[in-house]
Amino acid sequence: MEKLVAKLGKAATRAISPKLPLLGAALLFTFLAVTLIDVSRSPMTSWDMIAYTALAYEDDAKNKTDLHAKTWATVEENLPNEDLAVLTQGSPYKVRQYEDPEAFYSVLTFYRMKILYVELTSLLGDLTDPVRAQRLICMVFTAMVIGVITYWACREHILGYGPVIVASLLMLGFVPMAKNLSPDMMASFFLLSGMYSYIRGRDLLAAAALLAAFLTRPDNLAFVGVFFVFAAAYGPGRWIMTALFVVCFIVYKFVISGPEYVGAWIHLWFSHIEYVPTLVGFDPDYSVGMHLQIMVNSTIQAVLRETWIVYLFLLSSLFFGFIKIHYLTDRSRILLFAIFASICAKYLIFPHYEERFQFAYLAGMTLIFLMGLHAQRQSETQSGERKEIPLS
Repeated sequence: MEKLVAKLGKAATRAISPKLPLLGAALLFTFLAVTLIDVSRSPMTSWDMIAYTALAYEDDAKNKTDLHAKTWATVEENLPNEDLAVLTQGSPYKVRQYEDPEAFYSVLTFYRMKILYVELTSLLGDLTDPVRAQRLICMVFTAMVIGVITYWACREHILGYGPVIVASLLMLGFVPMAKNLSPDMMASFFLLSGMYSYIRGRDLLAAAALLAAFLTRPDNLAFVGVFFVFAAAYGPGRWIMTALFVVCFIVYKFVISGPEYVGAWIHLWFSHIEYVPTLVGFDPDYSVGMHLQIMVNSTIQAVLRETWIVYLFLLSSLFFGFIKIHYLTDRSRILLFAIFASICAKYLIFPHYEERFQFAYLAGMTLIFLMGLHAQRQSETQSGERKEIPLS
């Protein structure tokens, strides 16, 4: 049995030869084309899309009732009856949001913080409507994410590992994320762009991309904070990443200082304990025990319903079991450790079980792993001491 496993391992190693970049590129772009066709034919509908539609109309609405009416009128124009029924009758919470403008307005505070996504939706919504604008944003940034991954792989000579990259994207839920109308794909593009810009030594471009990722999804402050600590400790990009963290922190403090911001604990409660019908007057006390219970429940959900925790464990095991860390550049090592630490820190603070919140980080780790694998194989080949990757 052990010999069979060893043979299979050798065959898999040969199959992902870095000498086939054109095949890897073709596979990535075929995957992109199939994904975009699937997205255009059957986009997912979620309640979040309705909230972003409302925020796109917020500046022009006369009052909360007018905002509520405009939002649902646009949603009704864009969705088939069966999807609309799910969003308006699927639960007591959804019924209340459909019928009560005050309750509907109260929960928009959770979505208002996605500044860049909301502004882009509003801008494009002036040309069409916010629902169609979100579909366009999703499709464009889906293509851009594949574009930056392909560019990263091409520049680092790992495009021949295209089958591995596509398999990783599938495991990390790329297709469902592309079909979901949310800021996730947009934030992923900025995160991956910032990561690779840092690896290439373009610190200002990296800082700009990571700032955009933060403005798209403020929870990326966790990565910016951890990344700045690693950069400050080990050198490359220390001052620019420190300045980035200061700017992001100031913006974050400004955003949460608004009178409508309800706080991270209420957001966590709302996401993981109960979808309360309205946030008006809702203010539960923080509980360490409840926080731990949420973390346990989220971990169970992440293992049973998602793949990212298993993928993180598998990727970490492969990396530290197969790759000699000195084959990575200093910047790649700093980024790798910062990504891993930020995933852990972010999960401790706000334990979301869905893999869409971890997609960009794990995709970045995957590409760094392939960079290390390629560098190690190249070194062993050139020295005439190439060895098969051990299986234990």
